[in-house]
Amino acid sequence: MSYDANGNLTKDLDRDIVTIKYNLLNLPEIIQFKNGNQIRNLYDASGQKLSMHYKTMRNELLQPLNVGEILDEEIGNTYDDLEYVVEISGVDYIGNLEYLYYRFWDIAEGVIMDTYSFDKLHNPEGYCQSLNPVILNYFRRDHLGNYREVWRAPYTSPRGSTVAATTIQHTQYYPSGLPWESNSGDDPWTQNKKYNGKEFVEMHGLDEYDSEARWMYPAIMRTTTIDPLAEKYYSISPYAWCGNNPVRMVDPSGMAVEDPKEIQWLGASGYTRLDNLENFDNSTHNVDYNNTPDYSKNLKESWFGVISGDISKKKNMKESGGGSGGIKTNSKTKHQIELEKYGVIQSNVNLSGTLSLGGGGAIEFGYVVSSKGYAQYYFTLYTAATIAAGVSGNFTVIKGLKGYQPTFSNWEGKCAEGGGNYGPVNFQIGGDLTNKYITYTGGLGIGATHPASGTGGAFGGTTYLIGKPLNMNSKGFGTRSYEITHGY
Repeated sequence: MSYDANGNLTKDLDRDIVTIKYNLLNLPEIIQFKNGNQIRNLYDASGQKLSMHYKTMRNELLQPLNVGEILDEEIGNTYDDLEYVVEISGVDYIGNLEYLYYRFWDIAEGVIMDTYSFDKLHNPEGYCQSLNPVILNYFRRDHLGNYREVWRAPYTSPRGSTVAATTIQHTQYYPSGLPWESNSGDDPWTQNKKYNGKEFVEMHGLDEYDSEARWMYPAIMRTTTIDPLAEKYYSISPYAWCGNNPVRMVDPSGMAVEDPKEIQWLGASGYTRLDNLENFDNSTHNVDYNNTPDYSKNLKESWFGVISGDISKKKNMKESGGGSGGIKTNSKTKHQIELEKYGVIQSNVNLSGTLSLGGGGAIEFGYVVSSKGYAQYYFTLYTAATIAAGVSGNFTVIKGLKGYQPTFSNWEGKCAEGGGNYGPVNFQIGGDLTNKYITYTGGLGIGATHPASGTGGAFGGTTYLIGKPLNMNSKGFGTRSYEITHGY
């Protein structure tokens, strides 16, 4: 194998590929085999594939092509070429329509004829393979969205007889996505959309998946070009597929790994991501299937207004029209989402100032730390029945009660503490008012702290979080925490 300066595969002698040429988007335009066979792809400016044409040599070349060589583009433009040298065929794409392409020499007219015939009309649940009569085929998928079976619906033949429903294709897969035929009835050539619903190109022994942004060779579970978003996965090879975990993960666009558990199916509308709940809005999305017989209605869904991922605050969720099933939501609560992302809060560091006169109060600034290395700033306003004045620095250990795992959100709200101090050393025991956690605090102070020196007392307060949790490993966090704990 050889690669160019952009990391694109340019030859693979194991498959007799001597040359691969790419466009500006690093998508393969010409795939040349040493026996003269060739695949030519045409794309628009956005990278959408418009056609895939094949040149198949009718006879062996006298001299196989060398590495870097490409078959003369003019071969196939004369009667002798098409009759004796090469056959030209392929597929053209217009949206969800596929047309079979074939080139031949029209003897009567004495000209080259490029013909196009209807092949498939795709929809999210399958495809229509004939318009007269209308023949509809449906996909059966597995948990990764791989097409495992193609089921043909019953239809009426031109002679008026009813053709019974039947399964017309079975496909088994290796974990890498490489399909294999388990028996003679599998009919692998019925249609070529297979692993993750992507087109499997077997022509001339290429055996690769067109996964939009790049192509994947399932025999080695590697792509032939670098991931356009490789900087997001710096710890993984840019040629790796699905983060080297194809049994669980999928890559619908060839650029971003996704977990199917976080993808919810919306009936006929295909799938949409529901994992980034904080960014949801109340906009309405429409999918129109007026051109397909079984999906002639509009599918409307209104996303739920979700605040910080709290499903309990959803609103305006409705569905009308075609498609099977309903809208499924991610049932995780805000607390569960915070646990998975940030972990359990374990400790905090704070600076506390007290100014009390009979019924005075105290203010505390600091940050609370979680088990996954995140921290969030906060301040607490206390009221205290003491006579005291002073400032102290404290460290607090946080422990959940009755097996509860407190998160940052639990730290916010009403709280209470009680304790005392001896000289500069102070200590308190406290917790929240919902009995979810208990706190043990110790510290050193200047002057009296709450409660007053040498005395005991109890005080209540309200905690307010500042901003969002920050990764403690990120640049600058240590500086910011220093300002909080020492700068007030």
